[in-house]
Amino acid sequence: MRIDYRDLSVFARDGEGGNPLAIVDHTAIAPTRWQEVAAAIGYSETVFLEPGDPATVHIYTPGRRIPFAGHPLVGTAATLSPDQELIRYDTGVANVRRDAAGTYVTVVSEGESREASRPAFGVLARIVEMPLEYLVVQCESAEVVAGLSLDDVAGHEKIYVWAWEVEGEIVRSRFFAPGVGVPEDPATGSAAVALARFLGWPQGGVVIHQGEEVGSPSRIELAWTGPEVTIGGEVLDRGLGGVDLD
Repeated sequence: MRIDYRDLSVFARDGEGGNPLAIVDHTAIAPTRWQEVAAAIGYSETVFLEPGDPATVHIYTPGRRIPFAGHPLVGTAATLSPDQELIRYDTGVANVRRDAAGTYVTVVSEGESREASRPAFGVLARIVEMPLEYLVVQCESAEVVAGLSLDDVAGHEKIYVWAWEVEGEIVRSRFFAPGVGVPEDPATGSAAVALARFLGWPQGGVVIHQGEEVGSPSRIELAWTGPEVTIGGEVLDRGLGGVDLD
C-alpha cells in the first residue's frame, strides 16, 4: 500500500535547508495506522491534515503523537488557501499570516516556565512547558553550542541549547529530542516559542539559526508580545513523496 504525501521544507535559509515536513490527507489511511506512516516517512514530524475552516492538524513524530509543534503549523499554513487564517491543533488555534518574506503563525504560550539545574555546558537553564516540557539551556557562546554531541545531552528527553550569535539579534541553537524519536532536529518552531518564554521580555524579536550540524541550515523568525508568540520563515514545496506500507 502506498501513501502519498506533500513534501515540504520549513524554515529554509536562502532557498536551502530547513526541516522536512510530510503532509498526508487524513483520509488516506485509518487513524490507527497514522503512527506507522509517520515512522515509515521518518521526518521529525508528519501532519495528517483535516481540511476545514479552520483546518485541523494531527501531528506525529516517528515515535509518538504530540500536541503541538511549530514547523508543522508553519508548513501547513503555507499550503492553505489565502482566505484561511486559522489552524486548529490539539491544544489551541494558531493564527496565520503570509507575506512575500514567508509564512507565519501566532500562538498563545501560557505554559509554566521555571528554573532548572543547568548541565555542565550551560550558564542558565529553565524548564518551559509547550505543553511538553523542554529543558532550555543558554550556553556561553555559539561555539559551545556547535561543539555539543549527543553524549553531552544524554539523559535529557527534549533539550534546546542556544547562545547569542549576535547579542540581542541572532541566536544559534540546537534541539535534541531522543524521547520523541528525533535525535537532532534541524529547525524547531516549538522550541523557538519556548525561547521567547525563556527570554521573558515583555516583547521582542530575534532570528534563530539552527541545523548546520545536521547539514540543513535553517532560519526561524521569532517575535513575541507577552504570551502571543509568532514564528515563521521560508517554506519550500518539494512536490509529492510517497511511502510503501505492508
